[in-house]
Amino acid sequence: MVKDKGGENILPVVEVMRSTTTIQACIREGRLDEIEQNIEKGRAQYHMQSMDQHLIELCKNDIITIHEAKRVSRSMDLDRKLNFTA
Repeated sequence: MVKDKGGENILPVVEVMRSTTTIQACIREGRLDEIEQNIEKGRAQYHMQSMDQHLIELCKNDIITIHEAKRVSRSMDLDRKLNFTA
């Protein structure tokens, strides 16, 4: 949950993971560190999104501040992702 720019509303940040064969293989083979990367790659085709992708979308749409996004993100490179995401 994050606060909007005005600080008046609380918004959900949603991560969506589908049970694709790649995700299933990562889980089965213990490659859990690859799951987030595969979620991000599967955004267009499978409508998945990582928490960072949703935070970046909220920032780019001027709904939340980068400070608020950084507060809840687990990523150490959220700034880089924000600057290089089309």
